[in-house]
Order: sequence, then C-alpha cells, then structure tokens
Amino acid sequence: MLLLFVGVSLSGTGAWTGTLSVSLLDMDFKSSVIAVMLGVLLAGIIMGVASAGVFGAIGETIVCIE
Repeated sequence: MLLLFVGVSLSGTGAWTGTLSVSLLDMDFKSSVIAVMLGVLLAGIIMGVASAGVFGAIGETIVCIE
C-alpha cells in the first residue's frame, strides 16, 4: 500500500510524505525503505511514459477505432 501511495504522482504524495507516514505509524524500517524506493521507481516510470506521449497515442488509437 505504501508503494502505491508513493508511486502515484499526485500532489501531497511521494517519498517525503511516505517516509513521514512511516515514522508516524511506527512501521518496520526495512520493508518501508524498500516500499518507498520501489514507489519512487514506479513514479519515475509513470512520468517517463507520460512524458514520452504514450498515453496520448493510446487515446488517439482508441478514438480512431471508434
């Protein structure tokens, strides 16, 4: 769950907020660090794909099919 919270690119979510919530909820350190790192990687992949215009190309393909 922490991975998705960090990985979703919305305002107020991210590595800093994820680690703050881990600290406040007194979660396990090792699993939290791994989840935050994977979440940052996921966010990078999402933003890279969005910057490359892949989502727009998929939308254009769907519109052309209909």
